[in-house]
Amino acid sequence: MRLPTLLLAMSVLATPLPANALCLRMEGKPGQVGRRAVTAGDEVRLRFRHSLWGSLVEEEFRVAADGLELVRLRYAEARLAEYYGHEAAWREGDWWVVEGDRRRLRTLTLRGSRESELGLSIGAERMALWDLVEPGDAIRLAVTACDGR
Repeated sequence: MRLPTLLLAMSVLATPLPANALCLRMEGKPGQVGRRAVTAGDEVRLRFRHSLWGSLVEEEFRVAADGLELVRLRYAEARLAEYYGHEAAWREGDWWVVEGDRRRLRTLTLRGSRESELGLSIGAERMALWDLVEPGDAIRLAVTACDGR
């Protein structure tokens, strides 16, 4: 009897999202595997181990209404920045950093495995993407309206 009361209370207390609210939608082979409310300007980071050298890479994006804007790239080793052709990388703490070219990506299609440790951060929230889909399957990220479309 308590469960229906709890569900009713949660539905009454839940704050509805505005009609123009944005969501970062995560889709895999079985369909939607996750969705998080975001705001234009929010920071989104991908973190993974490089498939050849096993060192860490971070890609930082900014949420925009029409996709994700590439802001910055961070590499744990200078050779990764060189591998991708970046000539202007600088040292910042433990990272080799490259400014992004500000391109906007409507979708990102990623493949992760347990070894890649592919993870996603939205603000302070962190999640393991490789754990959301079967090994070898792709996961697609897209900024969409939160109205279910």
